[in-house]
Amino acid sequence: TQSQKASRSNEAPSLSSRIHLWLFFETRKTEQATLGRDTKFAINMRANAFSLALLAAMTLEKVSGQCKNTTTVSLFDQEEFISKKWYAIQQRPTPFNPSTQNFCVTAQYELLDPTDPAAQLGYAIKVFNTAQDIDGNLFTSDDEVQAGPAPGPLCAAPAAFPGDRTAEVTVGQCFLPPSTFGQSNYWVVAYDERDGYALISGGQPTVPTRRGLCSFPSPFNGLWIFARSPKRDREMIRKYRKIARKNGIDPKIMESIEHGGCRYPGEEEEKSEKSKKIEKRKKKKKGLASKERGETKRRKKSSSES
Repeated sequence: TQSQKASRSNEAPSLSSRIHLWLFFETRKTEQATLGRDTKFAINMRANAFSLALLAAMTLEKVSGQCKNTTTVSLFDQEEFISKKWYAIQQRPTPFNPSTQNFCVTAQYELLDPTDPAAQLGYAIKVFNTAQDIDGNLFTSDDEVQAGPAPGPLCAAPAAFPGDRTAEVTVGQCFLPPSTFGQSNYWVVAYDERDGYALISGGQPTVPTRRGLCSFPSPFNGLWIFARSPKRDREMIRKYRKIARKNGIDPKIMESIEHGGCRYPGEEEEKSEKSKKIEKRKKKKKGLASKERGETKRRKKSSSES
C-alpha cells in the first residue's frame, strides 16, 4: 500500500545490508592480495562502481511532499511479462547503461531453476540485458571484467520486501541476497500486452524537477519505456510518457534508443534456422513440381506413341 511504501522509505539500511557490504569489500581485499597490479586496478574499479551502486540502492530518502507516490500495476501477469523479449525504446542513462550504449538495447527474463544458487538466495528470475555502442560493440549484463562479473549476472526477486506488490521487483547481482539492496528497484508502473508496451521505474522518485514532476536521488535508478518490437510507435510513446507524468515521474530524464540496423544476439541464429527451413520447403516444393512436370511429359510421350 502507499502508506507502507511511505513508511519504509524512512527506514535505515538493515544490519544485514551493512554486513553484506562489509563482506563484499573484505572479499575484494582478499582477491587483491593474490593478484597482480593490473588485475588489482580492474577489480578496484569494479568494486568502487559496485559499492556506489549498493550505497545508492540503500539510500532510502523520504518522498518529498512535492513528489507524487508512484503506483504500480495491481493485477500483474508476471508469466506473460517475461514470456518474450523486450526492446528499450527510451531509457534514463545510468552508470551501467550510459548514453554511449544507447543502441540496440534489449531485456530478456526467464524463470530460474529452483536448484540454482541464486534461487536459494531468494531470486526467481534470471535477467539478461544487452546493449551496443555506435560501433556495434556488444555489452551484456553477463559481461565479466577480469576476476568477476560487472555488473552482473543479474537476477530478480518479485515482492522481496514488506509492502511490495508482485509488480515491484528487486534486481541485483545474483550472488548477493535481495536484502542487500535495501528496497525494490524495478517497478512495473504500466504494462499492456495488447499495446506491446511497458513503463518501468527504478523505484519511487523523490527529487523535484519541474511542474510537479520528480526524478531520482541516485544515478543508478533507471526509467524505461519497453516495447515488444524495436519499431518506434510515436502514439504509444506519447501514451506511456503521459502515464509517467501522471505518476509524478519526469519523462524528460529519458533518452531515445536507436534500433536501426541492429543485429540482436541470438536473433541471427533464429533467422538463419527459419531461413533454412523456408529454403528446405521451397526446394521440396520445387522438387515435387519438377517431378509432376516429368510425369506429365512421360504421359504425353506414351500417349503419342500409342
